[in-house]
Amino acid sequence: MIFFETPRLKIRQWKDSDLVQLVLLNSDKDVMKYFSSTLSKDDTKKYFSKIKNNLNNNGFGFYAVEFKKDNNFIGFSEIDFIDDFRPCIEIGWRFKKSVWGEGIATEAAKECLRYAKKQFKIHWNL
Repeated sequence: MIFFETPRLKIRQWKDSDLVQLVLLNSDKDVMKYFSSTLSKDDTKKYFSKIKNNLNNNGFGFYAVEFKKDNNFIGFSEIDFIDDFRPCIEIGWRFKKSVWGEGIATEAAKECLRYAKKQFKIHWNL
């Protein structure tokens, strides 16, 4: 299922075949630089199951992202509703180094915000 698109990207539900690429993404030291550590294959499998289930149950969370031109998985973008501290919307992303510097994260994040506003009737002042 494709949730939404941009001119270059499909933001979609996860496929089982994405797991292999997610393992590589989560084990990359540069990609995971600002996290406490990289994730092992077993940890990524658990993470994969959790984010797929969350997206299936809620319609929001971590969306798989692929290029339209070749349907290759390049990472993920996220919209999540956080209420641990105070209600807020979290936008996040994690992409392969090969697409860094191309504006992919910005493109996906902006579309996540548009989607949240339309789909979930979220309103905010920017």
